[in-house]
Amino acid sequence: MRDSRWRGALACVVTSVVLAVPVAAAAQDTGVGAEAVKDDIGSYADEIGISRSEAVSRFGLQSAAGDLDAILTDSAGEVFAGLWIVHEPQFEVIVWLTDLSVDISQAVDDVGLSGYVEVRKAARSLEELETDAARFLRDAGPGTRPFDLTIDVPSNEIRIEVESLAVLFDFLDQRGVALPSDSSVQLIGQLAEPSANIYGGLALSSCTTGFSVKNSAGTKGVVTAGHCDNSQSYLGTSLPYVAGATVGSNDEQWHTAPGFTVRNWATDGVNDATPYYRLITGTTSRSNQALNSYYCKYGKVTGYNCGYLISKTRAPGYIPNVNATFMELEKSGVNLCSGGDSGGPEYSGASALGITSGCAGSGGISNIFYTAINYVTGGLSVTVLTS
Repeated sequence: MRDSRWRGALACVVTSVVLAVPVAAAAQDTGVGAEAVKDDIGSYADEIGISRSEAVSRFGLQSAAGDLDAILTDSAGEVFAGLWIVHEPQFEVIVWLTDLSVDISQAVDDVGLSGYVEVRKAARSLEELETDAARFLRDAGPGTRPFDLTIDVPSNEIRIEVESLAVLFDFLDQRGVALPSDSSVQLIGQLAEPSANIYGGLALSSCTTGFSVKNSAGTKGVVTAGHCDNSQSYLGTSLPYVAGATVGSNDEQWHTAPGFTVRNWATDGVNDATPYYRLITGTTSRSNQALNSYYCKYGKVTGYNCGYLISKTRAPGYIPNVNATFMELEKSGVNLCSGGDSGGPEYSGASALGITSGCAGSGGISNIFYTAINYVTGGLSVTVLTS
């Protein structure tokens, strides 16, 4: 069942009032950009088993949920414990608040989600969980860690994933660190690891190109994952390294592209145009990406596919001094990530969401982690090319 990991939090379901929702702005693009939106909408419609028109409406609601997430984070941070989208049996947005006397109806109305939102009582705010997670990661000391961490919003807790309990507790004993009181530990088959391996979507020497960017001087280039080799080439031509970072909330680098024309395109391999690409005309920051949204990605090895945003607070252990800010996509039974996909783009229609950092999973099925686009551009002092 697609939403099985979220259904545990759905003790009761409210009947939604169906509103007329305008088509997502990205869907109004022309040319290849519009075709890209159609691909995402078609994939979602097939996944859920709904009509294309209903899928278009839901993409508008999904975007509104991201806006609500950002508004509540800014205006109700002391009591807001996060929100997530439920796709089945009907579209809903579940909002956690630690104080149910706080009225968020105006914000819900402002973004066009009246009738779609259910508010529930949470024990801890997202700020509290993020503070505890950041403290734990800081106290664990510098360097890599033998665990991954994420904040499980529907469970209202910090989740620490390990391959071995003995290794975890030995590590914590050596560092003199205790587990956060609002955490749980989960055994998994394999921790996250960088997906850099051989080469990427645009035939880089080892990784996948992400989005095209430019700096304040107007110099253009492309980004890829920061943990990839700094020496990259495309079609046999070396791409000069400019800057990069793999620490905290960052896993990105960028290169200029002498001899090439840099375009605001992102490969997806599913459009009928040649080459297979979509136009990128905007960005969506981490704060505006709602949990359990349906987003898409491309990597040279695993190609184009889509999944659900199950975490905005992944802290992969391979990132030194990591912060719990990485994003995670999952699709049941589908391998979203493999070696060589690092640096590849995550997008929704014509909007850039982030670039691939790594993979985690077992049995040939991996989730994909990505660095949110605002950390990519902020860490490199660049902007995404949108025209």
